[in-house]
Amino acid sequence: MTKSHLFLQKKITIGNLIVLITFLSVIIPSYSLEAAVRKANPFTLYTLEGKEIPFESPTRFSLLYFLSPHCFPCLNDLSLFSLETIPENIDIYPICAGCTWRETIKVENSVSGNLTVYLAPADLKPLWGIWEFPTAFLVDPNMKVIRKWEGEIDLSEVNKLVDSLSRERGRRSGSPNSSSDSCNGNLCY
Repeated sequence: MTKSHLFLQKKITIGNLIVLITFLSVIIPSYSLEAAVRKANPFTLYTLEGKEIPFESPTRFSLLYFLSPHCFPCLNDLSLFSLETIPENIDIYPICAGCTWRETIKVENSVSGNLTVYLAPADLKPLWGIWEFPTAFLVDPNMKVIRKWEGEIDLSEVNKLVDSLSRERGRRSGSPNSSSDSCNGNLCY
């Protein structure tokens, strides 16, 4: 065998491996938080005044909205959130994970309205699987992650989801066989 023949054989083998990896990545489904319920671990948020806010047992549905001060869609969403009427059964937590105090104050000052932007340690991003901004999680009062959004978020979609989950909880609470862990399609509650 000549050197050129061995080189060609190597190129073909590498090409076949690339095709196989691409094929397997398409065939094997990826897991997302929309399809699987998981318990949210408690963590601590901080206000700009330095007050610790433990997130461990919410009384209502909570939208954890992770943002970056350099993310225009994040700032746009926050402006829209401050202009819209937020339903009484949802708490919104804009969280700047890994941001400095100065970055967070700029974000909070850029949003006119009644939203408080919280600081969180940078290690919260990998723990929650945040690889892009904005990323939001809907957490129910039992500390279960219901849904994950990446990219711009439509608050009316969140409201509809919370309303349907609240109605379903109301129906289940009256039945003797109600379970706290049930899923219907991609929605878990």
